[in-house]
Amino acid sequence: MSKNFMKKTLAGIFALVIVASSTPIAPFVSVMNSNSITASAETASETDFDFDASSGTITKYTGTGGDVEIPSKIGGVAVTSIGESAFKSCLNLTSVTIPEGVTSIGDYAFMSCSNLVSVTIPESVTSIGDWAFMSCSSLASVTIPEGVTSIGDHAFMSCSNLASVTIPEGV
Repeated sequence: MSKNFMKKTLAGIFALVIVASSTPIAPFVSVMNSNSITASAETASETDFDFDASSGTITKYTGTGGDVEIPSKIGGVAVTSIGESAFKSCLNLTSVTIPEGVTSIGDYAFMSCSNLVSVTIPESVTSIGDWAFMSCSSLASVTIPEGVTSIGDHAFMSCSNLASVTIPEGV
């Protein structure tokens, strides 16, 4: 290597060291010393979903997970159903809030979302599909709203931590 190349490389490294050493770390220290971190659900971006506007159906979730609040409209069209396998195997999904206006949760919709802890199902939902929440092993409790008239086969199969399910009389 030439001496000139070495001088430029070392000068670049020194510049990075100077910039890095002048960056304040106080904002990071308070987070690192915190005993708890609070997260809240934010409405997911419309771009986090593949969406069939002709039927109002979410066909695939493409977001990063966490606490997800599904928007009530995508592209100005009302979301009316969560399609088959739409959230299947979303391992980073921890909670989901389904908006009022959704009437059905499709087969396999949330299957194998092993870190899903909570789901909020609105009164507008009338049906939950087969295997909809199968293998959601972190799901602890579910409240089925009054409007639900059918729950598919094995909808909550292999939900090993599911300790409480509230089901209305009409189901």
